Parts: sequence; structure tokens; C-alpha cells
Amino acid sequence: MAELWSHFILFSALACFSSGTASLSSSHEDMDCKSRCLINCSEGHYYASGNCLECPVGFFCSGGQMAPQWCPVGTYNQHTAQAEITSCQACPDGYISLESRAGCRACPDGYSCDPQRGLQRHCLPGQYSPEGEMECQECPKGYVCPNGQERWHCLGGQEPNPSSTFCVTCFPGFFSTEGTSECQLCPAGHFRADGLMTAPCPAGSFESRERFARPSDGSSSYFPGAKQCLKCPAGYFCPNGTSYPNPCPSGTYNPLQGQDESTDCRTCPAGRVCTQAGLAMPDSDCMPGYVCPFGSSSPHAPSNACPPGTFSNHSDLFDKSQCETCPERFVCTRGSGGKQKPPAPCPAGHYCPPGTKHPMQYSCAPGTWSNRTGLASEKDCVLCPSGWFCMAGAQAPSGSCSAGHFCPEGTQTSTQFPCPAGSYSNRLGNDNIDDCIACPSGAYCPEGTAKPALCPPGTYCSEQGAKSTGDCIPCPGGYHCPDMGTITPHICGAGNFSEPGSMSCSPCLVGHYCSDMNTSREAMVHMMVCPAGMLCPEGLAAAPNVSGHACPRGYYCPQGDVHSRARPCPNGTYGGQRGLGRAEQCLLCPMGKYCFREGREPQGISQPTGDCPTGYACPPGTGSPFSFPCLPGSYWDNSTMDGGDTCKPCPAGFYCDSVAMTQPKICPLVSCWQRKECWVIVIRQMGPSTKSCFVESLGVICKMVSFCKSK
Repeated sequence: MAELWSHFILFSALACFSSGTASLSSSHEDMDCKSRCLINCSEGHYYASGNCLECPVGFFCSGGQMAPQWCPVGTYNQHTAQAEITSCQACPDGYISLESRAGCRACPDGYSCDPQRGLQRHCLPGQYSPEGEMECQECPKGYVCPNGQERWHCLGGQEPNPSSTFCVTCFPGFFSTEGTSECQLCPAGHFRADGLMTAPCPAGSFESRERFARPSDGSSSYFPGAKQCLKCPAGYFCPNGTSYPNPCPSGTYNPLQGQDESTDCRTCPAGRVCTQAGLAMPDSDCMPGYVCPFGSSSPHAPSNACPPGTFSNHSDLFDKSQCETCPERFVCTRGSGGKQKPPAPCPAGHYCPPGTKHPMQYSCAPGTWSNRTGLASEKDCVLCPSGWFCMAGAQAPSGSCSAGHFCPEGTQTSTQFPCPAGSYSNRLGNDNIDDCIACPSGAYCPEGTAKPALCPPGTYCSEQGAKSTGDCIPCPGGYHCPDMGTITPHICGAGNFSEPGSMSCSPCLVGHYCSDMNTSREAMVHMMVCPAGMLCPEGLAAAPNVSGHACPRGYYCPQGDVHSRARPCPNGTYGGQRGLGRAEQCLLCPMGKYCFREGREPQGISQPTGDCPTGYACPPGTGSPFSFPCLPGSYWDNSTMDGGDTCKPCPAGFYCDSVAMTQPKICPLVSCWQRKECWVIVIRQMGPSTKSCFVESLGVICKMVSFCKSK
């Protein structure tokens, strides 16, 4: 039955796996290594973090995937590096798979177990289940099972309730003895017929059902006291007034006739079994692998099975201490013994000292293995060969050593001995540290590397044996490292520069020059500064010279100026020669001239822009030609032609009332009178630089002038 059940579980798992293959591959695309794995891992391995790792116990790995696959529920796999689902074996009868699928465990007492789904359910009250039984059983007659695990007999005067979960007291008129399945009606001590009373049958006998005598004429008559009392048969007892014999309950027997009390039923002797009620003698021997104490009613009661680690081939045991210790090289689960369940040979990959309780109790230690059954001690397990690793309980070497690692004799896991930092190996099955190769230039190899990691862009590594990314050196200034895995930095060349750690070079900055082939930013900024009076454009590859880079006329070029164009001389100045380095070197515009350019980007002034316009003065340094107009009270006169002060004071008899006047205005002739005085003839008069005329009369200024009018 166990073998049939194992085959059924395995067949179900295979069917589920086969029918779900298409959906698995479509919904787990990230498990496929076709496009994203650096190494195509072989069967029995899976890809992770650049390495091919051995498929762990409880899984199988078909190869070319990024994750192992669980063994189906109800199966287990104790070996690593397994490639097929067929390596997942069905758990034996009475066992369910562990969550890790690395082994099986017995179904615990008080539970039912579903091996296909890996579930266990607590037995309901009124049921029970011993350890190793897959289904909950109904509580046997005469017992109560209150919580799915415990069971016991009801006391005398009690019976199990209908659901067999607790004991209830018999109703008046009923009775029971300990262990009976139900209360019985108390036998009538007397009975009444036609008003006459008849005495009961004596103890040890019971009343025959033939109580009437029938005459030959067919009439019916009753004969008082003529009832028939029969002797109580063997296997029964008959108290006083019994109408029917009471059977001795199962677990007891009675070899004598005429017994009248329940105590006359003898307890079934130790080593024998009384399986049913009403027995005159025990009717069965105890089954091998079990003990039958006094009062046994079953030859193979689960509670009386020989404990795990013991067995019995005898059929007359009555105490578990009589079960023999399981011999070495064998396994004895609960109830072992006899032809139906002899001790099982110790499975491969394990050893079995005396008293072994289950097949996987003593696994060959990690780093050892055995393909032989029937081992007695751990020393019978063989050391794992070099180049391989052996996990606990291995029936064969669990798998070859992972890439990036080496496995000397006795290795326990595929990654126990990693290649030291600064070395690597992309080969499986290394057996010595010498199989680890020095990390190549341009890469670094942490501990356990299967494929060297390239130094990132902006760094390089010219030596072998780099251990970490910290060993990748930043690219020096004046060089660039554009690619991953750079071994030798690339020089920037004249006209370019770079900072340390650069992936590319940049054109030399404006205001500087980069004359070296390996100019760093620091050297460019501090040492290769464009001199004053020189113009250094972007990407200048040589030191500037006067013939090719002198600042143009009308402009000045400060030292290291970051502007791409020369700076024009300020308004009011001009640059008459090349190579000016400061604004102070621009010449002041001469007197009578102006130097002016306007616009967002004014052009340089290489010579005075023009002569001062009429009505305006242009002292030295004049920018805008309209900056200095002749003010009111003066007028413009350039008759001297010497470029000097051209704004002259307004002469007497004239007035200058606006700016930039080129001709004075003549004061007009007016007449005036004054109250209390005679008419006076007034002449026009104006003082020098006067903006307006005033009235004067014979040397006396007219006061309180009412009005003046011209003649």
C-alpha cells in the first residue's frame, strides 16, 4: 500500500509539472537565463550573482535558469545538484514532506494529513489518530475521545454520549459496567401476569422465553412457577432475575457456566487478546510489533505498538519494555516486527546504530557520503572526493564545486572554499586553490569570483590581482578612461585637459592654454594662464604669442580672461595699439574729441570717434559727444580753433537762456515810468554772463516798476 501511495503522489506531481510547463515559462520569464546570465549553468545548477550554484536539497534544477524549482508537495529530495523532477521521491506511508522538501516527518498523533497538499488537520472531538496514521478514526466503542488525541473508558454507571466526546450518567432504570458502550435496561426482578406474582430466576440462570404450556386442545393456560430457568452460559453472567444473559465485554472472557456477576468475567490474560464480547476463551494472539497487556481487545492497538527504535517478532508480549532494541544497520518505526513489518535496512546516505527510530535519523555528515545501505556507524560514510561537495545524507557526491570556488576532499558545500580575493575561476569542479587564476588587468575579483568584474569607466588597473573596486585607480588628470576594464589610461593630447577620474577630455578653457599632451585641470588653472594682452580662445594647444594672439587695437585683454572675446576700451578712451592688458592702458580721448561706441556688444575704439559737435564742449576723456553742453549764460565759440574751452560767457547787452547756444541774444529796448516820479528814458543793459535783461535808469534802478514796454 505504501509503495502504491508513493507512486500515486509522484505521478500526480509529474502530471502537474507537465501540464504547467507552458504557463510557468511564460509567467516566470525572469528565471530564463537566455539573455541575462553571464554563464549558462548546466543541469543541476542555477545562476546567481555571476556564479553557477549547486541546486540545493528540496529542489531540482533543469539548467539555464536563475532560480531552483521546488520539489512538489508530498515529495522530498535529500540530494543537491538534482536536474529532474523524478529525483523528488514520494514520502513513505504515514509521512508528509517537510516545508523545505529536504525530508519527511511522521503525521503527528491527533491529526489527519494530506501528503499531496502538505496539510495537516486536527482531529475533531469524537475522533482520534495515533502518530503515523494519515486519517482520523472514529472513537472506538466503549471509549470517549474528547480532543482528537486522548481516549479513555467511561466508568461504571456511565456511557459515552452520542458523539463520543464525554461520558454521561445512565438514566434511572439503566446500568453499565466500566468499558461498556451503552447503558442497558435493568432486568426485571419480577414480572406480573394475570395478577399473579412469580419469583425471578435465581442468580446464575436466566429465564427461558417459553413461559406458557399449551394443552393439546389448543387452549392456553399459565402455570404459576412453571417458567424455565436456564443456566447462564460460558462467556456471560446472569445476576438475580435476569431475563437475558449479559455478555462479558471485549477484553474479558468467562470459561465457566452459571456465573452471576460481572466480576466473574476474567480480564484477558497478558499476551492474549479478547476481541469481542461474550468470549469463553481469548480468541487471538498479539500481533508481532505490538504488546497486549491485561484486558487487551485488539491485537494491534496503535497505543500498544512497539515504540520507534524497537521491534518484536513475538506474539505474546504484554509490556512495551519487552520490545527489543532495533539492531544496528536497520530502522524500526512504530509497530515494527513480524513478516508484515520487519525492521527496514538503513537507507543509503545514512547510518543506523542500535535503536534507530526513523530512516533519516542519522545522516552521513556533511563532507561525506555513501551509496550503500545498512551502514552501522558514521565512520562507514566515505569522505567526499576532491572537486565535489557532499551535503548531509548524500547517497552520491551532491555536485561539482561551483565556479569561483575549489573543493578539497571532504568539502561540505559547493561554496565552502571560495577562491581568494584577487583570483577567480570560471570552471566547475576545481579541487585545489591552485586552480584559481590571478585576476586580469583592468578587472577586480572579490572572494569567490567566477567572472572578473571590470573596473568602472573613469578608472583603470594595469596590474593583475586586484581584489576590489577600491583597487581600480582613478584616471589621472590629463588622461581619460572611457571604457569599462581600462588597463592603460588614454592621453588627452594638446588643446585638451581632464580632471582625475574622467571618462573623457574637455577642450582647454577660454583664458588658458593646454600646451602639454597630458594637461590636468589643476595645471591649466594655475600654470597655463593666458598672459595679459593676449587672447586665448577655447582649445588653445600652444602658449600664446604676440604675432598670433595679441589683443587687437581698440581692445584690452586681462590675464586669464574667461570671456571668449576681447574687452573693448571703455567709452572716453581708445586703444591705438595691440596687446593692451588692462583698461587703464587705453588712452584718454583728447580735448575737442569724443570716443564713443554704443550697443549691447560695442566694437573696440582704436582712435577718437570724431570732433566735438557745435554747442558742446569735449574735455579730455569725453565719451558721449553730448555729455558737456554749453550751459545757459554761455554760448559756443570755437574761434580759437585750439580745441580748448569753447563755451564762452554771454557778453554784456546779450542774454543766453538755453543750453548749447551758438549765438547770444540781444536784450530789447524798453520804456518805463514810476509812480510819483517823472517819465524816464531807460536804455537796455545786460551784464556779462547774464541769462536775462534788467532795467537801469541814469544809474538809479527803477523801483516798483508797474510795467515796461518796448518802443
